[in-house]
Amino acid sequence: MMNIHHIGYAVSCIEDALEKLTALGFIQESQVYDDKNRNVRILFMSNKVYKIELVAPLDIAKPSPVDGILSKKMAGHYYICYEVDSLKDSVEKFRTEGVLLLNLPPERELLNPMWFLFSRRIWVLLN
Repeated sequence: MMNIHHIGYAVSCIEDALEKLTALGFIQESQVYDDKNRNVRILFMSNKVYKIELVAPLDIAKPSPVDGILSKKMAGHYYICYEVDSLKDSVEKFRTEGVLLLNLPPERELLNPMWFLFSRRIWVLLN
């Protein structure tokens, strides 16, 4: 079973996004975390229905996983994170379906063990 845990959004500035999303009724669920290994800043927010993860470049002089989305001059959907009953079984299922598996672990585990997947034009995070 796969349930949506949160949706990742690429933003250019965590603080600006925090201000705008707070005005829309979202609340901050975590502190801002700087993941130096992936060169991103991360912040979780939620409202009564959705949980989102804001992902912004940490050092704009270095490459980050959100550069492609942000190069279009706007924030945007980055990935969907699903909770699964068995990470191992889910990874194997996606692998047999030809989905590219990318293991990009954060500097410290913000969530449970996870896998990033890429299939055509959609990023998926299994948690």
